Amino acid sequence: MKKKTIVIIVIVVIAIIAGAVGVKNYQHKKEIQIAEEERRQAEEDRKTKQMYDWLAKQNAKKEQEEQDEVDNDEEVVESESEEDDGEISPDVKEFLDSYEAFMDEYVDFMKKYKQNPTDATLIAEYADMMSEYSDFVQAADELKTDLNDAEMKYYSEVMLRIEQKMLEAM
Repeated sequence: MKKKTIVIIVIVVIAIIAGAVGVKNYQHKKEIQIAEEERRQAEEDRKTKQMYDWLAKQNAKKEQEEQDEVDNDEEVVESESEEDDGEISPDVKEFLDSYEAFMDEYVDFMKKYKQNPTDATLIAEYADMMSEYSDFVQAADELKTDLNDAEMKYYSEVMLRIEQKMLEAM
C-alpha cells in the first residue's frame, strides 16, 4: 500500500512539473511571437519613414529651389517640366494611387488583425504585405522626380486620406 501511495505521489509530482514546464514553454512561445510581431512592426515603421523622408526631401528640394529664385531676384525661365506645373505626371499619379490602394489593403488587414490577433493566417498575409511595401519603397527611390505644385497638392491629399484611414483603423 505504501509503495502504491508513493508511486501515485511521484506520478502526481511529475505531472505537476510537466504541466509547469508546458506552461512555461507556452509562455516562451508567446513571448517569441510577440517579439517577432514587434520586430515586424518596427521594420514596417522604418520603411514607412523612408518613404515619407523621400517625399519630404523632394518637397524640401522644391521649396529650396523656389527660395533660391526669390533670393536671387532673377527672372524665372521656365523649363519644360515647370511649364507643366498644373499637371500631375503619370508616373507620380500612378505611384501615389497604387500606394493609396496598398495602404487601403493594409488598413483592412490591421482591422482583421485587431479583431483576431492570434490568427496564424494573418502572419503570412502580413509577410506578403511587407514584401509589397518594400517594393513601394524601392519605387519611391526610383521615381526621382521633383514634385511640381499640382503633384505636391495631390501627394498631400493622398497622404491625408491615408492618415485618416489609419487613424480610423486604430
